[in-house]
Amino acid sequence: MVSPHVHSDILITGGCGFLGRKLILSLLARTQLPGRIVVLDAFPPSPPSTAISHDTVPIVYRTGSILDTKVLNEVITSSTTCIYHLAAVVSAQAEQDWNLGMQVNFDGTRAIAERCLELGIKPVVVFTSSLAVYGGEVVKNCSEDSHIMPQSSYGAEKAMCELLLSDLSRRGLLDARILRLPTIAIRPGKPNAAASVFISGIVREPLQHKQKTVLPVDEKTLIWIASPRSAIKALVHASVVPRETLVDAQGSRRSVITLPGLSTTPRDLIDAMVRVGGGDASLVEKKPDPKIEAIVGTWPGDIDTPWAKSLGFEVDKNVDDIVKIFVEDDMH
Repeated sequence: MVSPHVHSDILITGGCGFLGRKLILSLLARTQLPGRIVVLDAFPPSPPSTAISHDTVPIVYRTGSILDTKVLNEVITSSTTCIYHLAAVVSAQAEQDWNLGMQVNFDGTRAIAERCLELGIKPVVVFTSSLAVYGGEVVKNCSEDSHIMPQSSYGAEKAMCELLLSDLSRRGLLDARILRLPTIAIRPGKPNAAASVFISGIVREPLQHKQKTVLPVDEKTLIWIASPRSAIKALVHASVVPRETLVDAQGSRRSVITLPGLSTTPRDLIDAMVRVGGGDASLVEKKPDPKIEAIVGTWPGDIDTPWAKSLGFEVDKNVDDIVKIFVEDDMH
């Protein structure tokens, strides 16, 4: 009998977050299983009961920093063939603390790359970038080929990582697949320090927790979003897209993929929350926040992504589906 396992290790940084957990479950549902999944996060699974186990695939949790050489030496070995690099300091936090953002977002990514170079391995590296790499006039008429012009520290750090990993891929030293993610909505759990946190909050809080929440931007602001289901499908798909298809029209390596998303507004999300889930729109308080508006205003609200779609990356159908997915998957 042929073993269902692929004899390799998969590393997931930031793997104890909600996307990391969903990614683990998705990888374990595949026909071909990894030999081992290593989960690195700055924090342990909380509560401990949320740690995932499997009958035949060892899942190793390691609490530590991607900046710790000893930790990276443990989690990246000669058996590592795929790295999902999700760990990051999020947008508003990176804007508030420049050093922390640079250390985790850029220095941490470089440390991962250097560990791979030290071992002489060339794993597939699926890196989560962001639409925050765009900015300026580009946001009004944006495509996957638009020039990057980040207007935040977070966007600049993600752009720097894109260039680093793209260059290593061009040189044949890694096999990077860089995904510019839309804003992921609807996120369960407690709010984080991301500037986009309100996008999930205006649905989650009235619908799940029956409590008030704040909308810090104009309700007609265009936002580019994707459901967690779409994001996980994209992460897994990115790791198996044939390398030879990741080229531009001139045949040069093209490692950056701007994922398809859904262009909508906070108003549309609130209406869908009421329509699909029966939530109370009066619990959403309009309270403009100039700092959040300044960051979100630099992000494109609509992006043309024909190349990504040609590679097989999919998009959510409509805003009602975004809310339905939250109700079905994450509303407990």
